[in-house]
Amino acid sequence: MKKREKVFDGLVFKHILILLILLVLIDLTSTIIYASNSMEITSRNMIETSKRELENYLEINISLLKALSKDDRFSDSETSLIEKGKLLRPYQKEYNLFMIGITDTKGNTSSTYREKVGSIKDRPSFEKAIKTKQVVVSDIEVSNVTGDKVFIIYVPIIKNNEMIGTIFASFYFQDVNNLISRSNLDDSIKFLMIDKNYTIISHPNKKYVNDKSKILDLEGNIIGTTKSEILKNINEKCQGKFLYWDNWRLYNVKYTNIKWTNWTLVSKCNIFKNFQSLIVNFMIKLYFYIVIFMILWKLSNAKLIEQLKKLAYYDSLSGIKNKEKFRKDSMYILKNYYQDNFYLVQLDVNKFKYINEMFGYAEGNKILIHISQVLNNNTNKYEICARMDNDHFILLIACSTEDELLNRLSKINKEICNLSTTNSSKYKIVMSSGIYKINKKDDIKKIDLLIDRANIAAKSKKEKYEHSYSFFNEETRNRLYKEKRLEDNMNKALEKGEFIVYYQPKYSLNDVNEIEGAEALIRWNSPEFGFISPIDFVPLFEKNGFIVNIDMFVFEEVCKTLNKWINKGYTPVPISVNMSRVHLYRDNFIENITDLISKYNISPEFIELELTESVVFDNLNILIDIMKKIKEIGFLISMDDFGSGYSSLNLLKDLSFDILKLDRGFLIETTDTKRGKIIISKIVEMAKAIDIKVICEGVETYEQVEFLREIGCDKVQGYLFAKPMVLDEFEKHLNFKFD
Repeated sequence: MKKREKVFDGLVFKHILILLILLVLIDLTSTIIYASNSMEITSRNMIETSKRELENYLEINISLLKALSKDDRFSDSETSLIEKGKLLRPYQKEYNLFMIGITDTKGNTSSTYREKVGSIKDRPSFEKAIKTKQVVVSDIEVSNVTGDKVFIIYVPIIKNNEMIGTIFASFYFQDVNNLISRSNLDDSIKFLMIDKNYTIISHPNKKYVNDKSKILDLEGNIIGTTKSEILKNINEKCQGKFLYWDNWRLYNVKYTNIKWTNWTLVSKCNIFKNFQSLIVNFMIKLYFYIVIFMILWKLSNAKLIEQLKKLAYYDSLSGIKNKEKFRKDSMYILKNYYQDNFYLVQLDVNKFKYINEMFGYAEGNKILIHISQVLNNNTNKYEICARMDNDHFILLIACSTEDELLNRLSKINKEICNLSTTNSSKYKIVMSSGIYKINKKDDIKKIDLLIDRANIAAKSKKEKYEHSYSFFNEETRNRLYKEKRLEDNMNKALEKGEFIVYYQPKYSLNDVNEIEGAEALIRWNSPEFGFISPIDFVPLFEKNGFIVNIDMFVFEEVCKTLNKWINKGYTPVPISVNMSRVHLYRDNFIENITDLISKYNISPEFIELELTESVVFDNLNILIDIMKKIKEIGFLISMDDFGSGYSSLNLLKDLSFDILKLDRGFLIETTDTKRGKIIISKIVEMAKAIDIKVICEGVETYEQVEFLREIGCDKVQGYLFAKPMVLDEFEKHLNFKFD
């Protein structure tokens, strides 16, 4: 008997040991994977955000100098260099510049620093600007006047395709430091910046500034790459990442070049510091596992085994299931009782750390226990609740609709807020809920992935002061479903005449009562879906190619309308028709529009083809060839939505547009500031100088009208004058009468 007991004890010991080892390995592996992924995403997002802010800062100032470089006052050969320097004084104060000045090509300069002519001909950055005729950002310099660190941006002044000098401005490098310091929000991630000589020019600890970067001295400790590869990437202004050891610490380093400069932004993440709290938690868990193992070894019996299960699968504080038990049970339920109504919901307590710090861990524990009880009381037989860790809880819940789900969560949150303790009146419990709808395509075995989706959704609404509910990718799912329904109906809709052409008048700025044309716009009035906004179907049709059918439908309807007017003896006004980028890749595009104007006996001068600026960037060579053929036929061509994206003045130089159409958003954004008004006025001035007519769409205020009239804009279009309208109504505006 005793021998059997010993054998039994040995088997129990063996199984317990295996179980504990597996639990430790699973816990350690999941902890490392989660922390690694979280750290990688955080560090990548932080360096990309910091890079974007720095480049936006430089781009704004470069745009200012470019606008000034195109000011005729600074390219006038009759005006002395000193007088030009005086003209720059107002800009120094208005834009808080350290200094601004002007040079000729020989390096003679006049600036706001001193009136008399000086020389900067030996400065490498000036020489580079003269040589390349490009924007140049200098290395960091120390001001002889104030001792401040500054950098200089040079922008070439071009007149008649000849470079006659540069506009330059000095900027406080402290502004760059301030932008970088805003990124140093995570204690485990530090940002610094090095120049082309690998000298540190920005660091959270000023004592390291002007030192050589220590990271690149540790060649033997670099992991995953080599020092020569890193230096090559930096010299070629490429981005990269690597690991390295230093003083028994492991660092994750990312680096990326800042556009226009020789600066390299470096993020340095202390992996051990990032893992510190996780390691402490794991060591506590490991100690807990060892204690349990010793107890089980001593008291190996059925009761202890049952206790082990409870310790392994249930949260010791709240008594509800833990993450491991949740994973196991949820996979079982979804495998055996799956219906299309299960949701994963992660609930987080906002500002829980603050409650712990202000009222003590005992108060925090009361909240966690209370939440656990509320969740447990609000789940049924085939639903599960668990405490993941800290203040994070997870639910597997079944609801027939999203409204039912939100109502249940609202009820749960109200019950959670009913906690009554000594201190509960001094704070408010606010929950963030991340929701993921489980569907048949999900791999139930990858339950951790599904839990992570609920976790991501919960984080998207963190730090709010009211209960919040966020669905993972729900908006995308709905959009895809809606797009599928539209695609299923688009061909029938075109056949049944559900698409209607609207006309929005264009008015002369010389006489706002005179209609000088109109834009043909597509609308979809569906018996099933109602009036569908173009925003919902035009981008979709561009993706699936159906926009070609729509464009040709609009084009033919316009031809019919022009033919009708001519036959009734009226002189038509030009009508503009939008043409999608998809037409660029269709060989029969020119043939189709030519056939239609021949069919309806229309002169092409009455039709204006609108191409968006985004088309230009797709394939410039193809566009140039097509535009040439269109012009030969006799159509007018306009560039639509100028200013809606990264508009380039090269478009005006390279492409033979007849009309430039300013985007509504560009008008609103640029007319809010003096600098913006200068930019838009110069664009109009340049367009007029090369015989391009200018029309502005989206005009909504009389102030905009007056401004556009002052700068020489030719036509306007917008709700201030008339909304898009059906053909009959537009003909009434034209005073065209038909029996």
